[in-house]
Amino acid sequence: GNALGMDADARRILELLETAVERAEGVSGHQEGLLERQEEAARAFADAWRAYLGELLNPETLRGCAITDVNDRNERVSILLKESFVDSFAAKDGRSFVRQLAETQMFETYADETLRG
Repeated sequence: GNALGMDADARRILELLETAVERAEGVSGHQEGLLERQEEAARAFADAWRAYLGELLNPETLRGCAITDVNDRNERVSILLKESFVDSFAAKDGRSFVRQLAETQMFETYADETLRG
């Protein structure tokens, strides 16, 4: 029973693979158009991701969630209130992602440099 089921499963997988190969051979003539569509999709994704990060890492949003003070040497010192920053995003806008991002060293470096500037 079990061995026969395995053989049937193996045959089915082999048939699916053969069908996929046949389709791939038929598509090879259309490969150039497929690559162009893939490149367009990749470009659109990258543009959307860049726009999202631009909004996410907006310097004004960071400054609005920071406390700024002047020290003894008359220098401005700003500290980002991470929870305020995270809470400035709606839950549907990926607050969980923002919370995890805010804990990274790369984000802390970006925030420090942005608040310093």
